[in-house]
Amino acid sequence: MNLSKLEKLPDEILLEICVYLKPYDIINSFGQLNRRLERTISQYRRDADLHHLTFSQFYRWSNHLLSYTATSIVNLVVSNWNSPGQIYLFNQLTKDYDSLHDLFPNINQLRLIDFTNADVEILSKLARIKKVFIDADALVSLSYSTHILLDKYIFCSSNHFKEIRLWGVENGIRLQHDVNVLKNVQLERLTISVAFLDDFILIFRRSPNLVHFNVEVVQHTTKILRQNATIEMLPKHLKFFHFQTTDKQVLSYEDLDKLVSNMPT
Repeated sequence: MNLSKLEKLPDEILLEICVYLKPYDIINSFGQLNRRLERTISQYRRDADLHHLTFSQFYRWSNHLLSYTATSIVNLVVSNWNSPGQIYLFNQLTKDYDSLHDLFPNINQLRLIDFTNADVEILSKLARIKKVFIDADALVSLSYSTHILLDKYIFCSSNHFKEIRLWGVENGIRLQHDVNVLKNVQLERLTISVAFLDDFILIFRRSPNLVHFNVEVVQHTTKILRQNATIEMLPKHLKFFHFQTTDKQVLSYEDLDKLVSNMPT
């Protein structure tokens, strides 16, 4: 179909065609052709999902489509799943920027899939984003320094996060207990897999306004707890709470029942 015939199709038909295409294919095929098509596909410039891109498609996006769509992008997905090293390559594109917000002024949400130790540079550039979802590569163990950097930039730095997902970290994420507690009063939704019960309790101190909390505690430890759960530190606005573990020694049913019973509703 040549361009003249394509232009004659009504918007409804064009949008129906787009339903069967990935956002990358829509932007790559129909972008920058004419004003009418630009208006019709505007919603697809807001969602940049790079998850399924091959290396050649990623290079096409970074070299030709990025500058055209950067100011429109609201939701961004970068992934090592189909193109191992994609997050690292994306980091290289942003090395001259202190914040992703400087390159994507309207970005609201970022998802990183199969995150590895090689991808930590991006963590310092997330501060002005509202929703951050990080799924670690289950086949790659994260180093101790990566645990520290994840905790530093996700929980121990000034930010605007309203929702966080940190999942898939082998043996759970280990949080820092020897730093000053910085409360994120804006954080409302949290999904996280932590290493120990201590880390679980510390989250209550850091996130007083949680509304939705989904947590997994992975490991049991015989060490004395460094954090003590008190009624005062429990979130006052919690409406959804899901606790899971595969280790029965992590928390007894009686203690979990006491915890839940004392949560304000």
